[in-house]
Amino acid sequence: PVLGNNQQYTVKELTQIDGYTPSYSQDGLTITNTRDASLTVGKKVTGAMGDKTASFEITITLKNNDGSAFIGEQTYAYIGGTFEDVKDANDAPEGGNITFTNGVGTILLSHGQTITIQNLPAGVTYEVNESDPQGHTVSYDQQTGTLPNCNITAVVTNHKDSVPVTGFVDNPAGGTLMAAMALFIGVG
Repeated sequence: PVLGNNQQYTVKELTQIDGYTPSYSQDGLTITNTRDASLTVGKKVTGAMGDKTASFEITITLKNNDGSAFIGEQTYAYIGGTFEDVKDANDAPEGGNITFTNGVGTILLSHGQTITIQNLPAGVTYEVNESDPQGHTVSYDQQTGTLPNCNITAVVTNHKDSVPVTGFVDNPAGGTLMAAMALFIGVG
């Protein structure tokens, strides 16, 4: 904007408020701080045969609020954590950065671990997928959505209950049958 005698001015926040993104009106007189969004992605492993020590690769896809793909690379900081309700969780992952290339980023998580990606633009859409469930059945809570001006938690759960095939028959006569087979094989 221009003042009298061709003097110009600029209005700008000197210090950006953490967790907010400023935008400026066309006339330069109004600054609006929009709260940034965050996305927590977590992993749970359930079932008698669920591998609670394994790390699973989770792919996170972000798109602009109009559905278009992010272009190039964007890096966001994340905080590592654990689910409070998971008593046998692995240790929290260290905080760090996740880089999204054309909107796609990956992270490794184990049972009970979470990451919270901070300062994402509000209105961004997300999708969470696991590429290799390692023999587990996968289910999702909040797999896709639009990030409002707050935190959303997406949970990837792997479940495995099957018992490995051993070749032994589980019946009362099983021991007798195995002994008879061993005797037959030994005699023959």
